[in-house]
Formats: sequence, C-alpha cells, structure tokens
Amino acid sequence: MSVTRTVTTIAILVATTVLVGWDLYVNFNTIPGDTISETLANWIKGAPIIAVVLGVVMGHFVGDWPGLQPTLDFISARPALALAYGLFGGFFFWNMSR
Repeated sequence: MSVTRTVTTIAILVATTVLVGWDLYVNFNTIPGDTISETLANWIKGAPIIAVVLGVVMGHFVGDWPGLQPTLDFISARPALALAYGLFGGFFFWNMSR
C-alpha cells in the first residue's frame, strides 16, 4: 500500500470516528435538532438538490464494487422493480413530518 493510500485511509477513519462521536454526543444532550442527520434533513428541506448530490457522490463510492454489475444488470432489466422498491422504502421509512 502506498503512503498516500495509507494517509487517506487514516484520514477517513479519523473523520468517521469524529463525526460519529459528535453525533452521539449531540444526540444525548437536551438541545433538539442538532444532530448531523437532523441538520442535513433541514438543509435538504430547503434545497432538495442536496439529496441528489449526496446520492450521486455515494454512487461513485460504490459504483465499482466487485460483483455489483450482475445486480445492476438485474435491476436495469426490471425498472418497475426499482420503482416499487423506491416507493415502498419511501412510504415506510422516509419521515417527512419532522
């Protein structure tokens, strides 16, 4: 592993640990609406394009996983399945009443 890859891996681990630690800390205080997920949800309510941008960025992170192509081919051949999955997930798990 190269030096830059090692530094990048360490930076990602440190940033993730700090963000999770901060989110846990603010989750257990008495101030409402200060967690990372609540802050992002409020930003997205004001500018829904943020959700699209985050989705595109996350897609680039997982787009080249080994073994992912057969799953993508399966879903691409059945777009109704992807739509049904999105509608089901959105109906049951997306709480927009916050």
